[in-house]
Amino acid sequence: MTDTVTLPDDLVAYLRNEAYATLCRQSLIGALDELEKQKQDVMATKPPFGMLASKTAREAFQTSLRSVLDTEEGLRRRIALLAPVDAWLEPIIPRAMHKFLITTNADYQYYNGICESVKLWEYQMNELREKGTALARDARAVADAIAGRPGVARGPRLSRLEATAGLRATVVAAGIELADIAQTASRVTQLSADELPASARLPSGPQFRTVAWIDHLATLSDDAALTELEKCEEEARTFTRDGIKTLLDQAATTHAACLQLREDYLQACWQEARDHALRHYVKERDLDEVIAELNANHVADVQKRQTELIHNSFEFAGAR
Repeated sequence: MTDTVTLPDDLVAYLRNEAYATLCRQSLIGALDELEKQKQDVMATKPPFGMLASKTAREAFQTSLRSVLDTEEGLRRRIALLAPVDAWLEPIIPRAMHKFLITTNADYQYYNGICESVKLWEYQMNELREKGTALARDARAVADAIAGRPGVARGPRLSRLEATAGLRATVVAAGIELADIAQTASRVTQLSADELPASARLPSGPQFRTVAWIDHLATLSDDAALTELEKCEEEARTFTRDGIKTLLDQAATTHAACLQLREDYLQACWQEARDHALRHYVKERDLDEVIAELNANHVADVQKRQTELIHNSFEFAGAR
């Protein structure tokens, strides 16, 4: 990727910082490993019998041990100085990488498209809740009209013809939304067919009553029609109360799996960029100088982003 694609300057800077931090850490950890061997060698020279040993032997041992411990403290202090740099780069590089890949990389756009389609399906399913509520209400209205009940809505009771017309309109509107949901689900299936396991596929959408069912109501006796309408109302209420939550919980598994696909691809690109940075973005330098520079870059970047955030907040406030 990085050998043929020009990365944006901010991403290059972050990768360079990460490469230097990696080299510093490797050098320090390697020095600690070597020092541990030296510590063992020094401990082997510890004079026997403690205070009974000669002063010269005791002083030589203490001097050697103090030197090793001081060196160890210095190495661990330097490693600790890299911790805030790691905490800064760990979330910011993936964000910069995402911003770059989403506009330049067709494979990443493909994985992102799956994620966005699942998000759209979840949004559409949430929107369907309103239609479920309306379907239950309108089925009850037709039942009230048939049974001659007062009804739950304010105002005069609807005639059977009026109530049926309202129910028909709701069923048609719900059918349109269900068709849109099915189309989105089909797109997710087409995009992710070879990527997601069967356990992470989107669940099937709900089955609502159709216009043909409404036409069939007109052929039934009042008692049979009331039974059908009560079933319809109960099904709609069950969907809005429990069914939609179950579907969304199942879809959350799909969404998480899709996000993981996208994340795996991003991580692969990041590793490739890391390797490139270690080959091309760094040079041999003084370790303490590099650590100081990394921390200065960290502070400067945080201040820059805070300034941009404040500036954007003022611009947003001024635009209102």
